Amino acid sequence: MRSAGFSRLISKCDELVSIVVISFSLCRYTKVYSWDAFMKLGADVPDATLAARIADQKPGHCCTLVYTSGTTGNPKVGLK
Repeated sequence: MRSAGFSRLISKCDELVSIVVISFSLCRYTKVYSWDAFMKLGADVPDATLAARIADQKPGHCCTLVYTSGTTGNPKVGLK
């Protein structure tokens, strides 16, 4: 996706918190992090806060979206 298109797409996603990518060329956008940078965001979160967030997860609550561009077929999203 061209940069202008990607930037417009992100700007339309008001509730988007972050995107974690393997392709570092996308890390120049707001809300887009490399894996290492994303992991550093939680370095100062207390264990008790993390435990409370984990305990708050309920069946049917989506906590992860994994998108594939469809290299071997149509694009897909997996919810976890």
